[in-house]
Amino acid sequence: MILPAVVLAALACSEKKGPVKPPVCDCRHLGDVNGDSTIDIFDVTRTIDVAFNHAPDTVDVSCPQVGRADVNCDCIVDSVDANYMIDWVLEGGPRPCNPCEAGNECPRLRVGKLLARR
Repeated sequence: MILPAVVLAALACSEKKGPVKPPVCDCRHLGDVNGDSTIDIFDVTRTIDVAFNHAPDTVDVSCPQVGRADVNCDCIVDSVDANYMIDWVLEGGPRPCNPCEAGNECPRLRVGKLLARR
């Protein structure tokens, strides 16, 4: 049979490489859109620029699932993110979501949103 040979080969490969480690998720710079290590009005204006003028968003290597301007973890940068930043920076509102927490992963949310549109 072919199937047992394939399974044995897969097991042999996995034993050689060791356990699979999940990717590191570190999104501590979320909201610092301009990358100056300070979250302020300049990040608000940069978020507005990303949301409305399609400016490129800053993406961290350790936080690849979202850009720094996607502060509500809905996988798109839009007016909701701009309002969130205004509320957070200027009015002391809640901090951005944590995209590293379960349920905030963008690929899964994107699929759910596409299915909801049908």
